[in-house]
Amino acid sequence: MKIELDWPKSIPQTQFSKDFLQGMLNRVAFGYHNYGPAKRGSGYNWLKSLRMRLKHYRETHNTENLIDTANYAMLEFLYPNDSKAFFKATDKSGSPGAALLNGRVVKGKEDLD
Repeated sequence: MKIELDWPKSIPQTQFSKDFLQGMLNRVAFGYHNYGPAKRGSGYNWLKSLRMRLKHYRETHNTENLIDTANYAMLEFLYPNDSKAFFKATDKSGSPGAALLNGRVVKGKEDLD
């Protein structure tokens, strides 16, 4: 199967990694053979698994763990363990923002000044 993305011309391709996306797919394929099919009610705790992989990345610095973290976020999106989970696109007012290295939290480039 080939996946095609509709890339907005106004966004530089440096804002995204096709290698990361391919890595996600490769790790999902490995996980399927190692753990079995991902599905609702499978007994896996996606968010706890996500936190374990992120912790392991911080300990080992192996970026494979970041790909696994993204996959567990995707699995929680697909098969949420949280019975109240929903998707609603939000703007800046509904976002917690992004953390800077200096500890500040910003909600947009205008906050960087």
